[in-house]
Amino acid sequence: CLRSLLGIEPLVSSGELWMHPVLMEGMEYLKVSGIPIAGARVTVETDGNDTAVNGLPPGVKFLSGFRLLGQDSLA
Repeated sequence: CLRSLLGIEPLVSSGELWMHPVLMEGMEYLKVSGIPIAGARVTVETDGNDTAVNGLPPGVKFLSGFRLLGQDSLA
């Protein structure tokens, strides 16, 4: 599932998009376009270590890492 591979946890009501991609063995790079987030279509590029998210709508910020249940925003 793409959501599991990218580790996407959208919290649009809080203006956050958490993500922690984990590439499958043998994958060196992944680019996915057209992911719907808060009325926009975003593009994610990752090598498993560094991740870029392009096209986020105003008011939504990208946060890298795992968001723990009940965890407040880091911002």
